[in-house]
Amino acid sequence: MVLLTSGQVSMVISSTIIFVFTFLLFLSGYLLQQQTVRGLQAAIKPRLPAPLPATETYDPHARLARRPGFRDAKYDNFLQEAEVQWHKLGYVQLVRNHDEVCTAVMHFADLHRDRSPATRILLFPRSWIEDDDADPYLVTSRRLLRTAVRRYKVVLRPIGPLRVADDSSFAYSLTSMFSLTDFDRLIYLAPSGVIIDSLALDSLLAFSPQKRLAALPADPSASKISTSFMVLQPSVSTFKELSAARAERVSDDEALFQQYFDAHSSLLPPSLELDTTLYYESTELRFLGDPDSFNSTAFFGSTSYVRLADPELPGPEYDVPYGKMVELRPKKGEARWAWERLYFKFHHRRMEVCGLDLLTPRKWIQEKAKAEESSGSTEL
Repeated sequence: MVLLTSGQVSMVISSTIIFVFTFLLFLSGYLLQQQTVRGLQAAIKPRLPAPLPATETYDPHARLARRPGFRDAKYDNFLQEAEVQWHKLGYVQLVRNHDEVCTAVMHFADLHRDRSPATRILLFPRSWIEDDDADPYLVTSRRLLRTAVRRYKVVLRPIGPLRVADDSSFAYSLTSMFSLTDFDRLIYLAPSGVIIDSLALDSLLAFSPQKRLAALPADPSASKISTSFMVLQPSVSTFKELSAARAERVSDDEALFQQYFDAHSSLLPPSLELDTTLYYESTELRFLGDPDSFNSTAFFGSTSYVRLADPELPGPEYDVPYGKMVELRPKKGEARWAWERLYFKFHHRRMEVCGLDLLTPRKWIQEKAKAEESSGSTEL
């Protein structure tokens, strides 16, 4: 039997204590690391929406009459695992000129921020990759396209222009979206605007009924569809028919779609509009029936996409005098704050995503100046 001296006993006890505390420190670090890893996995995991409720007969007044900011309680249970082929579903944008590229990339940046699992597709002129021109606008567009691919996982699709009716010229058209037959369903959001939350849009994309096209009504009578918000099913036959119609009769996309797609069978299913506002226009904030009842917190919590489409302005990507903004904004209440917040958010995101400042609307300013001069006014 080996007897330990008091010094040896003290050393053994000290070593045991050090070992125990070292082990506990290691164990706590390991557990903290695993918790951090799980948190990172949850943070980057795509948000998967729940199936849509059963659809009912479309009421064209449903969205137009609902109180802005209202949100149904069942929307709170929106997150749910779902087996969906997301690589066959996507959001599509079409750019025709260099001024539109940044706005399209901003759409995809918002979808990336919201962790939308759907594919992002950008249609752009094929000549941009064929030309060797050192045009600074083309250089900037190419930089933004590379950024879209690298940072936001965008799929680039170069396209050619389509023939214009009764003319030897060609132009780029929304018709080209129907040529993307490797996708089952696509959502198109008319620029320029802000995607506040894409979750309801993802649900619509994944679970809406199959039809060639579904859109919002262009007016309360619902006699025509609007091309500002569309869910479409690509098809070779539809693409050929629209291209032929465009070459023979109609050159304007909106008129073409309104003639080709019957509003009675091509309106968006109304079910999700009962839960959240899929599409909203900034103009509606200026003409609320009861502005005092408007709740901006509820509005931003229940709205998917807001298009900044005030006709008196050239667009949110253009720099206009602040006095003009003050003149046009809602006169009071939270609606005014929401309207200004949307425009300032767009401005901030443009610099953050594209590294670009606002454009100078020279053509718009000249046209407005001429119109106001002819009417006896010199104010912008």
